[in-house]
Amino acid sequence: VSLSRGNTKNFLATITVDSTRKWTRDEALLGAKAGYGTTTASLGTPQENEDRTEGYIKGFGQFNHLFTERTYGALRVDAMNDDIADIAYRMSIAPLGGYYFIKTATTTLSADIGPAWVVERLQPASGDPDGESGARGYLGIRAGQRFEHKFSSGARLWQTADITPEVEKWENYVFNFTVGISAPITKALGVQVVADDTYDSDPAPGRVEND
Repeated sequence: VSLSRGNTKNFLATITVDSTRKWTRDEALLGAKAGYGTTTASLGTPQENEDRTEGYIKGFGQFNHLFTERTYGALRVDAMNDDIADIAYRMSIAPLGGYYFIKTATTTLSADIGPAWVVERLQPASGDPDGESGARGYLGIRAGQRFEHKFSSGARLWQTADITPEVEKWENYVFNFTVGISAPITKALGVQVVADDTYDSDPAPGRVEND
């Protein structure tokens, strides 16, 4: 949470939850993150101008079943809402086939690919509150990659990337990239730095492609 007060009032709150569970032949990955932020500028009068700067919630779940030590099948579900990007919702479900290129006690590198059914609804364009974007569904191909390395000090480095182009319109795709590093302060407390990037080649009207 970040809060400031004065000539400009800023508020930003974010939360991230990640969970991994592994069994002998199965793995479960769960994650969610949300953010809300506002900026209020004083105009030198009792009137104030408040702008939303963040407003999103995103989550995913993936279940892997290992056929061999490195080969697996998976089912992944993603869902999101982003008010600033004018995405009312975007949901996808994808059966995947994957492989671990590296799988040791400290380092893993995997990739998977498969068909994905995507349903989304974009908000009306800014300045056109009566506009109707409507919901649409399409078939895509999801390809994803995940890397993680654990250091002997307890620090952890991870990176993920995925892209989902539309089968009937390949120039329409969404690309996500995340890289982060965390270091422990105590056994229960740590500090982390994370960079997230999302590129939507066909964003809502009036919005840019890159976030």
